[in-house]
Amino acid sequence: MELTYQVTRAEIAEGLRLREGPARTSRGGAVATVAVVLLLAAAAWFAFGPAGPVAALLVCFGPVAAWLVLLALRSHQVSSCHRIAREQGEWRAVLDAEGFHATAGGLRTDIAWSVFPRYAESERVLMLFDPAARAKGFLILPKRAIGAGRLPAVRRLLDEHPAGV
Repeated sequence: MELTYQVTRAEIAEGLRLREGPARTSRGGAVATVAVVLLLAAAAWFAFGPAGPVAALLVCFGPVAAWLVLLALRSHQVSSCHRIAREQGEWRAVLDAEGFHATAGGLRTDIAWSVFPRYAESERVLMLFDPAARAKGFLILPKRAIGAGRLPAVRRLLDEHPAGV
């Protein structure tokens, strides 16, 4: 099966969320953060009386600052990956029984399926992972490049080789 594509920033962001797994990508984490901040603010209000608002701001600033730093780091990671992908230009790839074979920007790569024994799927991408716990190596296959009509064939190919997650 042949594909031609250039990965987008949104596809990279979605792929990185898939790499982290459902526990870290759930919106429950954001809700839990807000709940903890509100509880800390309430505790500071009751503990410090009239000085409560100042104490609440100081107590809340730490978690909020940490959350903002994490957002900035994620944005930087996506931007860095997208810059590298954009510099490579358009990918021309072939998926076959042996693996993923592609050319882009004068670069040719052949990756055996055994390198990425796991994959996950989202609305926009199929994401292949290396076996490491934090999945440092990955390959993003945009569904728009595959096309709805060929998607079942690609899923069958991936199910025959990497183990789906």
